[in-house]
Amino acid sequence: MLILVIVIVVGLLAHDRAQHSRIISACGFRNDKTVTIGSQKITAEVADTTQARTKGLSGRPCIGQNEGMLFVFNQPGFYQFWMKDMKFPIDIIWITTNHRVIGLKSKAQPLSYPQKFVNQTYTAQYVLELASGRALSLGVGPTTTVNF
Repeated sequence: MLILVIVIVVGLLAHDRAQHSRIISACGFRNDKTVTIGSQKITAEVADTTQARTKGLSGRPCIGQNEGMLFVFNQPGFYQFWMKDMKFPIDIIWITTNHRVIGLKSKAQPLSYPQKFVNQTYTAQYVLELASGRALSLGVGPTTTVNF
């Protein structure tokens, strides 16, 4: 009986450790969609409801180099983003309905809140948030194609 209890406890601990390690390595992101910029693939969590878009990355502990959050809006517009309750800096990329980059805010800092960032030149249907500096390392600029 004691051996059975030990086996069960060891099994539960191993399962918890594996689960914990997956959450830490991925910073808690869901893999909803793969976003491709050039040849680089980004695992993106999709925020496509008002509640998910409002919360965004707030309260998350981190973002991995190949992780992001893709905000999907019902129609093109001039969408504002803030750094409320953020714990790390990010790049914010505004994307048109035909998946072309039309705006970029690099290295948005948590301490910038309550300032809001918005692309004021063209309307966007999507916004992609990435780790700070990642847009530069991917060569993102005006008219870059973002596939998803």
